[in-house]
Amino acid sequence: MVKERKEDIVRGLESGANDYITKPFDPQEFRARIMVGIRVVELQQQLISAERSRVLAQAAGEAAHENNQPLTVLLGTTQLLMMHTSKEDENRQGVEDLFKAAKINAIIKKGSDIRRYATQPYIDGVDIADFDAASADEF
Repeated sequence: MVKERKEDIVRGLESGANDYITKPFDPQEFRARIMVGIRVVELQQQLISAERSRVLAQAAGEAAHENNQPLTVLLGTTQLLMMHTSKEDENRQGVEDLFKAAKINAIIKKGSDIRRYATQPYIDGVDIADFDAASADEF
């Protein structure tokens, strides 16, 4: 009987169980095992959250790096065009619009400052990355 019980325990653990309780069990031991299980789940959730933050920060940093240089050149060139285009010039409005569009650089900068995983609700129950919250220093 004892040998069968041990084999059952080993088989259960080898099959993927995290714990195995046999009858009769002690209520104090049972509560302690439940608390251990809760701690394991909490640690797994923390690990998932940390991994999400790491992946998000890496992806945002890469995107920021890839987009920042061309946007900086575009912004600088547009500023030069604005300096050399009179307000009466028919192309002035287009240059100003281009300058405003080139300011996307600030959004890219936020992406490079991401420190943690944070989302905000979007439409149809979809969550999207929240760059402001993700790049904030406070946790």
